This record gives sequence, structure tokens and C-alpha cells, in this order.
Amino acid sequence: MHGLLIAALALTTPANNALTPADREVLARAERAYEMVEPERAWKHLEPLVKAHPKKLQVQKLACAVRAMLGRGEPDTLKQCAVAVRLARKVFLAPLELAQLLTDAGDKAGALAELRQAGRSMKTDPMTQWSNWQELARRFMAINAVSFAQLAMSRVPQARVDGHLKRWIEATRRNRCLPLDRRRSGIAATEEPIYIEAHEAIVDHIHAERHPQALKAVDALARRYPKAAGPLLLRCELKMRSGAAGRGIKDCRAAIARYDEAVEAHVLLGQYALQRGKHTDAVTHLERASALAPDRTFIDRLLMEAKAKLRPRRAPK
Repeated sequence: MHGLLIAALALTTPANNALTPADREVLARAERAYEMVEPERAWKHLEPLVKAHPKKLQVQKLACAVRAMLGRGEPDTLKQCAVAVRLARKVFLAPLELAQLLTDAGDKAGALAELRQAGRSMKTDPMTQWSNWQELARRFMAINAVSFAQLAMSRVPQARVDGHLKRWIEATRRNRCLPLDRRRSGIAATEEPIYIEAHEAIVDHIHAERHPQALKAVDALARRYPKAAGPLLLRCELKMRSGAAGRGIKDCRAAIARYDEAVEAHVLLGQYALQRGKHTDAVTHLERASALAPDRTFIDRLLMEAKAKLRPRRAPK
């Protein structure tokens, strides 16, 4: 899992990092041991150099590779590779691959910090290409950092924008009730991965009919983000699925009042109206839902059903 990071670090050409002849010989022995897939011997040579030369890139990047080959103590490997990455900031892929390692290790906050730092470095680097920004946006997408992904994508020419990435941003905002103006939801950009993960976990509880766990989690989410429309939507769906649809629709309407693009709230209100024979209301909400999520054929089928029932029947001749 460390291969891409090590490959990125290999692109570096250390400058002004001269070692003494004795240290260069020790480093060479460590490199030969690494190339012969003898990481224990390589580390034995390398460990004193790592401590003696904390800012020497050629030492620290080899240490990252050796620690990864040893495969011992993932936190130690991440720590060692982080040192090398910070010494190699101008290598575009290095911090991105470190962020991936942190994500794989469950440290999304650390991954987000690395990606944000990569973005700051890219802004001041005249060699940054639009493709770099698009790749950064994809990495933000991988940890559900919607606003940061959108900001990175804004630096990509319109003709070059990744359509999948653009659709993901739109769908995630609408499905998880994340308006572009974050003041409306009270959810900071740095909090989005946490919020989305919690939102998705509650959806899983609801669909698995773990209603008590879902209710407890919704209440906690609402306390943490009192201005957000998401907890209202989740409470609406939970009530509808637990036989309290009449009370649930109030929460769906409140969710839409906070964020009109809350597509699931429109779907739930459309279904409820259709079941109650309120076909005009059903068409209104389902048309809005279809416009917000044009790729969801389920919504279109409901809309067709509502429109069919809305048409006046011809009197028999």
C-alpha cells in the first residue's frame, strides 16, 4: 500500500543535502540492502543516519521505503513517511499518497490536513497544472470533503472538468443536505467528512430497521449541527418507516425550508402525497426531485404514476 508514495518520493532530486563521505558510505550500504530486499539489514545501517540527519531528504525517503518494507508498526511507518513528504513538498504526488495512507489507516482528519497543505503549496507553485488540481479534487472526494473538492475543481478549465467528479459533488450536496453556502447549515468544510459519515451511518440504521439506534444518532447529529437540514430529513424518513408518516412530513417540510435541494425530502413528500391521493402535491414534489436527480429512474416512475392519476378520466359515451 506504500508503493505509490515511495514511487513519488523517488522522483525527488535532493539539493544541498550533502553528507560526509562516511555517512554516504553507510547510506549506500543501506540502499544495497534495500535493493536486495533485506529491510532488517538496511534499517540497521540507516537508523543512526535517520536520527543524525532529520532534514536530509535522501536519508528520510529511504527510511520511509525501508519501514514500509519491514511492515512493522503502521503508525511508525506513517510517521517516517510523513517526515520524508514534508521534506519533498514540491513533489506533487508525495503528500497525496501520504493522505491515502492516512485514509487507509482510518485517520481522515490527518488525510484532510495533508491534502489542504498540498493545495496551499500548489497555489504558490508556478509549475502546477490543471490536472494536478483535478487529481487533488479526486483525493478530497475520496474522504467526502465536498467543499474542498469543489474548490480544487474550480481551478480546472470547464472543458477539462471530470464529469463524474462534478456529478458526485452535486449529488452529495443534494442527498446529504449540504448547501453551497455553509452558513446555512452551520457545517464547516473541515467537518463535512465527519457529518457525511454520520449521515450515511444513520441511513444504514434506518434501512436495517435499527430504529432506536437511528433515533439516538439523529438526535446527536441534530445537537452537533442544529442549523443543518440533514437531521430533519433523517428524522422524517425514520418516522415514515416506523409508522408515523403524518408526523414525519413536518420534518421533511422543515428540511426543504432550510434547503430546497434536499432531494430525498421531495421524494418522501411525493410518495406520501401519492399514497394519500393528493396527486397535484405528488407531482409538484416528484418533478422537483426528478430535476435534482435526473439519473434516478425510480423517481421518474413515481412521477409517471402521479401524472397518470392526475389526468381527468374521460366520461363514458
